[in-house]
Amino acid sequence: MSSSENARKRDMSQGFLRQRRNLLLISILVPLFYFSEASIEKVNFFGTIITLKKQELVYFLMFIFYGYFFLRYWQYYREEIHTQDIGKALKSSMFKLEMYFFRKIAFDRAEVFGSETKSVSFASKRATFVFGYNTSLNVPDEYISIFTRKIFAFIGIGPNDGRFVTDQEKEEREGFFKEKYDQIAKYWERVESANDSIGMFKTSIKYNIFRVLIYRVVGIYRFIIHQSYFTDYQFPFVLALISILSIATGVIWEMYY
Repeated sequence: MSSSENARKRDMSQGFLRQRRNLLLISILVPLFYFSEASIEKVNFFGTIITLKKQELVYFLMFIFYGYFFLRYWQYYREEIHTQDIGKALKSSMFKLEMYFFRKIAFDRAEVFGSETKSVSFASKRATFVFGYNTSLNVPDEYISIFTRKIFAFIGIGPNDGRFVTDQEKEEREGFFKEKYDQIAKYWERVESANDSIGMFKTSIKYNIFRVLIYRVVGIYRFIIHQSYFTDYQFPFVLALISILSIATGVIWEMYY
């Protein structure tokens, strides 16, 4: 790779980098000045020496700069091209474990169909972020109990190369479905298909919401650790919020303790 090539496909713009730097610096300086009780006594303003007797004014000015830099970073953040991909990357990572878990269950249940070509899809937008296919369906997970839900999966039995099966192949396939009816009906329900070359079936997969919650937390953790989106774009927001919350906590502590 030549020196002129980027190590990755996305780079932050120079304007965005300036605002990012400013917000990071002010987010460190504000609590540093407050908790260390540092003071600024003189300021050189275009050659004029200004003596500051009230340190409260220094804190006030720093908070003004803090608000300004926070606003500027937010504006540049919204205008940055690559931030539009953050939501997709986060959802893909957050939903990945649960969707792979559901897909494995669907494939395990599909063993009853034998060696027929199988394709699994879900009537949920979550599958779009993980598996990449588009779905016009977005069926909400069905409520079972306070801690239990179920998601719907669909499976296609037949050729996936776009060809149409012959009438004889259809008869053989339908005969197979009838022969295995009791086993198939245990988990699968026959549904109509726009392509009669494909036999479509639907199954519902029950899950505990806490299992899914753990999967999503792990997915978010992987997003933060394995991808640079967080450290590039979200971390300045996190540091800025920690900065202001730490000062607010310090003020409340001094007032009551």
